[in-house]
Amino acid sequence: MLKFEMSEMKKFSVVELDEKYGVDESDFVESGVYKIEIGSRGEVESVSKVEVVDGMFEVESVEEILNSMDEESRDEMSEWVDVEKRYDSVVEVIIGDEMGYDFVRVEV
Repeated sequence: MLKFEMSEMKKFSVVELDEKYGVDESDFVESGVYKIEIGSRGEVESVSKVEVVDGMFEVESVEEILNSMDEESRDEMSEWVDVEKRYDSVVEVIIGDEMGYDFVRVEV
């Protein structure tokens, strides 16, 4: 697992996230870190709050994501899986061009 510190992330408002992802205000019940799952059409599939312990949250590493796949998928996807913290403080997980998810800090 990779650990990221919440305090190093930019705080996004719900309005900013609505403009960026098209999420609904009701998806965010309180401030914190949220995982926004994005499907193959670029649309938001789900939004869920992430557990933060001692100011840190965990994200699966590339190796862990690949190890969760069957051998054939793992070979095909090995070059297409990435986990990185972007310039805008969003932690992005890319799994091919079919899916991925972003971890964002939300201030409600």
